[in-house]
Amino acid sequence: MTMNLVARSSARYKAETLRVGFHIDGYFELAKWLWNDDRKVALIPNGNFCVTEDDRKCAVWPAWSKRNSCDKDLSEDNVMFAVRTTKKYHEERVPIIQRTWAKDAKHVIYFSETADAGVPTRVLNVTNVERGFCAKTFALLKEVAGDPVLMAYRWIVMVDDDTLLRLVATATPMLIDSFFLSVSRLMKMLVCYDSRELVAIGERYGYAVLHHYGYNYLTGGAGVALSNTLVKHIIDNGCSCGADDAPEDMLLGMCYSRLSIQVVNSFLFHQGRPVDYANDYLSHQQSVSFHKFNQIDPVEVYSKWLQVNPARHEEL
Repeated sequence: MTMNLVARSSARYKAETLRVGFHIDGYFELAKWLWNDDRKVALIPNGNFCVTEDDRKCAVWPAWSKRNSCDKDLSEDNVMFAVRTTKKYHEERVPIIQRTWAKDAKHVIYFSETADAGVPTRVLNVTNVERGFCAKTFALLKEVAGDPVLMAYRWIVMVDDDTLLRLVATATPMLIDSFFLSVSRLMKMLVCYDSRELVAIGERYGYAVLHHYGYNYLTGGAGVALSNTLVKHIIDNGCSCGADDAPEDMLLGMCYSRLSIQVVNSFLFHQGRPVDYANDYLSHQQSVSFHKFNQIDPVEVYSKWLQVNPARHEEL
């Protein structure tokens, strides 16, 4: 950006009425804001600005394209995967989870409003709703915070019953809308953080962040990892739902804001599908998650973007 554009943009920003709304993709939103300038700022593509290093053409590239994972180990016994489910999906979705990524995760608990020994489930005293997971999510967090056995896990990873993690089984899952996540890559990520601190990791969105009442939140579709310390802190400080079907990720975001907790944004979590991103953007990273199965082959997507290949060395 030229200094002239920086100065003009600064003056324009100060003069504009700040909008209230969602902030999802900062790069796109900045580009759109510049493009909507009265003078129509030219956005000029240049192949010398790279997202991966290429000695033949790159003038600049991100240092994290070759970031090493932390030099520590995290035991599988330190992580619990909490699956939010409901009765009508006990036979449709849960078996897919049990045949695929649950084989990679040592500790998985299925939280439901209905007892089912065939799963088996851990019962939450809530009524299921068609949309929004607020009541179920906060009931789950209270269950964890009140049980010394569950609190012994350093990390709680909350996922939905249409969540697909690292594929193991050969059967092809057929789901309408879901979420992929690589267990091994997630473990590499978590080891870099201290579970004794108040930590929440995921893909950060924002609501009305330009206003004093705005807040950041971690979108539920991309998956959320919480330290056990944070889980207890949330419950001990009275965070709760305004309505059973309220969006749980936004309510948690409001809670983080009230408690002055800074969420950790990771570019490895994705709310969308791989086709929703530029190939160059994804090519530099070892993605942790993708969301939604519609109009794609989920197994093909998993195999291409998430399945760990033991024959090659992978870095975060």
